[in-house]
Amino acid sequence: RSSGAAASECTPCVAGKYAETTGLAECRSCSVGRASSAVGAEDCPACVAGRFAASTGAQQCSECAVGRFAASDVSQGCDDCPAGRFAASVASKICTECPVGFAQNDTSSTSCTECPAGKYSPGVSRSDCLSCP
Repeated sequence: RSSGAAASECTPCVAGKYAETTGLAECRSCSVGRASSAVGAEDCPACVAGRFAASTGAQQCSECAVGRFAASDVSQGCDDCPAGRFAASVASKICTECPVGFAQNDTSSTSCTECPAGKYSPGVSRSDCLSCP
């Protein structure tokens, strides 16, 4: 709660802002990577892995889109899955490796592609299929 410059009583902080003690002159905005949807919040919880808050004063954490991930808490954005890996669902914490026999050469992918006849992938996380010897 904050009292404001000339207020005679405290008013609750709006969503996206907080006051850790009563009687502050003004509420503080949630920092990047944190959000609060509560009115009268005393803190702003961290966005968990797979979610992010890109700007200050966020009222909620957003989910990473498919093909993207946020590996740690308090993220301000999501990263593209690298070639050879994918994220098939929203709010991914990690990118999954393409299995043997599959490859993916794009970033931000939602799946891997099976190697066609006459080609193979000798290991996981491959960005391309090799021609059979």
